[in-house]
Formats: sequence, structure tokens, C-alpha cells
Amino acid sequence: MKKCKNLLLFAGLALFLAIGCGNHEEEKPVTPGNEQQKPSDSQTGEDKNKDKDKDASSDADGQSDANSDADTNSDADANSDTDTNSDEDQTKECLANQFGAECKPCTCQHGTCKDGKDGDGECSKCDSGIWTGKNCNECTNNKLGANCDIDTVVINGQTWTKRNMDVTRGNDGSQLTCYVNDFAPESELPDFVKNYGCLYMWADAMKVCPAGWHLPSKEEFEALLTYVGGVGTTKSSQNLRATSFRNGSDTYGFGALAAGFYTSGFTTDQYFGSVAEFWSATEDEKNKNWAYRLTVTNNNFGTIFDTYLQDYAYSVRCLKD
Repeated sequence: MKKCKNLLLFAGLALFLAIGCGNHEEEKPVTPGNEQQKPSDSQTGEDKNKDKDKDASSDADGQSDANSDADTNSDADANSDTDTNSDEDQTKECLANQFGAECKPCTCQHGTCKDGKDGDGECSKCDSGIWTGKNCNECTNNKLGANCDIDTVVINGQTWTKRNMDVTRGNDGSQLTCYVNDFAPESELPDFVKNYGCLYMWADAMKVCPAGWHLPSKEEFEALLTYVGGVGTTKSSQNLRATSFRNGSDTYGFGALAAGFYTSGFTTDQYFGSVAEFWSATEDEKNKNWAYRLTVTNNNFGTIFDTYLQDYAYSVRCLKD
């Protein structure tokens, strides 16, 4: 009987142990990498919100930094531009005979110009006592030329300069190019301008005559030729030529001299001593960059009135307005 009780006791203990072990899971050993516990759902939500807040804060900080950099660069650029403009304003100075903020050329030809950035370009004083007018370019002795030494002559009611013009400053204040005939004898070249005046290309010829005078038009030259013997005749040529120009009679005092002409690249005889060429103010109606010219030749060809290229340099006579 006692033996049976012991057997029942051992059987109950075994059953108890079997039931107890079945209700517990086997614990996993802790190894590097799985030591953190799995977060709960509430913890996961809170952490996600914190992460979002951190990301938003980080984005805001980044945007703020970008705006700050942009503002800094913008300010730096503005300051740089201001400094550059300031430096330009400080360093930009007009040369002599230039005036105003744009440093325009003075039109004062024979006098003291009110130049500089604060000047107005007006003439404050004319030179030598022989110049007058707003731009100091009118002769007080009723003559013309670089030295106010060119006389005038009246022919059929037209008042002409009696000698070829020799000015090197235009009526607009610009610099003019005075050419000489390179084919003239060397003995003539030192005094070429003094004796024959300047040879001008057409664009400069349009600026030669001072206030109250102008470069003659095609019609004004034709009126002169008609009066002195006819267009294209040997008579008109002889009457216009100076007495030193191959049997010229200079009947009306025009005094044409055979200065010839000049053009760059021309390699043959430029007719010094045999022709006088004069520009008119009238351009060719058909040929671009051509204009009317008067050619006074020797007795064999008379006078010629036609058009030619404007980049040739001819003599200039002025006609009073």
C-alpha cells in the first residue's frame, strides 16, 4: 500500500513538471546585434514623430543657411558692383579738350575749352585775336583757313574761298585728316599744304567749312561752270585755272591749282600739276559711296563734272551761305 502511494507521488510530480515546462519558451542567448529589445507600438510612434520633427528642423535650418548664404552673396555682389562703379567714377577722367560725364570732344577750335567732367565744352577765350564765334572758328578779318589767311572772291553773286582749305579740325570739333599728294616733287612737299591746301576724303570734306559756309552742291558748281564758260568746255577750264597752272587765265579770280588727288594704294601718276579736283556735297543717286566732283584739267580736256569714289582725297573750296 505504501509502495503504491510513492508511485502516485512520483507520477504527480512528473506531470506537474511536464505541464510547467510546456508553458515557457526557451530563452535565446544574447549575442552582439540582438541585444536591443523590439520597441512597442507606442514607443515606435513617438520615435517616428520625433524623427519627423528632427527632419523638419534640419530642413528649416538648411533652408535658413541657404538663404543666409544667398543674402551674403547678394550683399557681396552688390558691394562689389558698388565698389567697381565707385572706382570707375573715381578713376575716369576726361582728357584735354573733352568735357562732361561722357567726355565728349570740345568744339572749340581756336581757343580755351571749358573741359573736364564738369565742363560744358564752350570756348572761354579765342586765340590770337583773329578768331571769333561760339566755337572760335570764325575769322575776324572776313577770311578763312587754318590761319585766317584765305581770301574770298565773288563770282556771279556766289562768294567762294579763293584758295583751297587747309583746316585740320572739323566744324563739329572732330579731327580731320589732311593728305598731300605723294607724287608731288620732293621740293614741293615741305610747302604742299601752304601752297595747295589739304586733300580731304569726302566724309571729312563735309566738315571742313566753318559756320556760315558750306561745301558746294552739284547745282552750285554747275551754276559756276555755266557762268565761266560752260560745263565741260576748255574755256571754263582756262578761266578757272590760276595763271601758274598751264596757261590759265584766272579770269574770275577762282585760282584753281593742280594739286591732283590722293588715295591709299594708288600706285601710278596722281596727276600732280595737271588736274585740280574739288569735292561737292552731293552724293551719287545710284552709286553708293560715290559723290560729285569737279575736275579742272588742262586745255585738252576742259572741265569734267562727274561722280567718283568718296575715299579719294580732293581739294575743298567753301561757298558762303
